[in-house]
Amino acid sequence: MSSGLARVAHLLSALLLGVATAGTAHADPVAPAAWLWTSMGTPGEVEAVERIGAVSIVDASTSTEVPYVFVRGSDGNLWGNWPDGNSWIWSNLGAPAGGIVGGVGVAGIKNSTTGPDRPYAYVLGADGNMWVHELTGNTSTWTNRRRPGVGIAAGLGVVEIKDTPSSSERSYAFVLGQDGNVWVHEWIGNGWTWTNQGRPEQGAAGRTILGAAGTTRVRDSATYAERPHAFVRVDDGNLWLIKRTRSGWTWTDLGRPAGGIAGPVDAITLRGATAAADRPQVFVRGGDGDLWLTQWTGSAWTWTDQGRPAGGRVVDRVGAVSVQDSPSTPQRPYAFVRGEDGEMWVNEWTGSAWTWTNQGMVPEGGVEGIGVTTAKDSPSASQRPHAFIRTSVGGLALCWWG
Repeated sequence: MSSGLARVAHLLSALLLGVATAGTAHADPVAPAAWLWTSMGTPGEVEAVERIGAVSIVDASTSTEVPYVFVRGSDGNLWGNWPDGNSWIWSNLGAPAGGIVGGVGVAGIKNSTTGPDRPYAYVLGADGNMWVHELTGNTSTWTNRRRPGVGIAAGLGVVEIKDTPSSSERSYAFVLGQDGNVWVHEWIGNGWTWTNQGRPEQGAAGRTILGAAGTTRVRDSATYAERPHAFVRVDDGNLWLIKRTRSGWTWTDLGRPAGGIAGPVDAITLRGATAAADRPQVFVRGGDGDLWLTQWTGSAWTWTDQGRPAGGRVVDRVGAVSVQDSPSTPQRPYAFVRGEDGEMWVNEWTGSAWTWTNQGMVPEGGVEGIGVTTAKDSPSASQRPHAFIRTSVGGLALCWWG
């Protein structure tokens, strides 16, 4: 079934049968602006079992920013949810033969300078290959991007970049190979290929990569090419960065916070309103229960203790996002986490200080952070953060700035 027909079918079943296949409708409040929760229900008759990610797409007809969220369902299919008017609607996007066994990440890609943004979801198929799902209007398309010769152990993330400010976008997908190395799926010349980028070195064998810590894109100035950055956790306890430079791929040891690293939160890039260089930031969950941030100052990577919310230790990630209050202002970082009190908290930079804000209890209980992205109602409007969480009943909950 095409995605358009699937959306219609799920919407009709919600209207005729009253089942929770469609997310709860909401209307934007008039005033005051506030953090709100929306229960998005479960994907059809199945449960959401794993995060794929969240991404925003610029609608070509209205120039608004529309958030999309993707999960793996308990039926082995890819499920997507995005707003249709004032309602969030689930769509069954199918799967490659054999189903989906894991996620790699998501990206919003503009394939030509005049074309529309499109949401892409990268997943691992039961056949061992990486598959890419592209949503074009009501058309759902799957493409087999194969695998490196050594096979794929896990997905590490996806990022899209531009070679010039006016060029089309292309993606870089990072996976952990069965050989323990990082492999990159990238466009070289006139085709897609897998390249072996190795791992941080320690003798002949190299170190062991434990998992992903986020991906982002960075440019040295407004006129420079964007460069893909991928962050991983390694068995030496440190955070490592692999990035593409003008001369090739390089590994950099970013060290660790004083309490060590217990888990990832997310990686983002702050882009200023001027032609200044981008500033990448990576948030991690510290072994001491605090949220820690490492960022590029322009000359070095530095670690900063962000503390912890009043609800106690940080126990799980939701994600992070950079937000622009207007087209002429610098972006500000938001990091969303869950505290040991079971509630979601956000750590944000106000422009003059870091603050913690309690977002309250996750409806139906939180199990896993799915990701964070933004929405924008018009080209001149402010971006509004949207944080998605998988719930204990197999659905999604959304915390958003209304």
